[in-house]
Amino acid sequence: MPFLSVRPRLGPVQYALLTVAAIMLLTDAALFFTYLPLSQTRDDLARQVGVVERAVRRLQDRQAQPSALVPLPGENPFPADLPTAELTTLVVQSAQGAGVKIDSMTPALGAGERLVQNTYRSYRVSLRATGSPSQVVDMLSRIERGTVRSWVIDNVIARPSATGGWEIAFDVIAYAPLNRP
Repeated sequence: MPFLSVRPRLGPVQYALLTVAAIMLLTDAALFFTYLPLSQTRDDLARQVGVVERAVRRLQDRQAQPSALVPLPGENPFPADLPTAELTTLVVQSAQGAGVKIDSMTPALGAGERLVQNTYRSYRVSLRATGSPSQVVDMLSRIERGTVRSWVIDNVIARPSATGGWEIAFDVIAYAPLNRP
């Protein structure tokens, strides 16, 4: 085989180009193998965000008809008094039952808030919690199935935590008529 017996002679420019090409090839391989796990992590996080967003959307879609206490025809769906203790207890018990760690919880009474045609008093529980996506969904489901009616989950912010779980911040708001019947 004559072509194997002949060794091409490379000049200094060709050696420099060959060295640059080899360095670029190694750099490209290193970047690829660095990017691959990051891409998989990003895809996993995107799936988890999708699960949490769908759960929150489902809960918000069902707020008009809470499963626990459906009002009778003609009955005012809003309680006469704000369920302050009940809502706080429901949030804490839901978090404990789901295994979610509450980082901070701030209750606040609201002044008159106008919803559609009427004005209502509100009780807001602002919450920061940490847990896995399934634990967060379980906690939100427990709140939904709770005994407090006429509540809203609002201002939801979810982000991955350093421990691999999720940090979620949101408000749970209950309403009662401004003028008691």
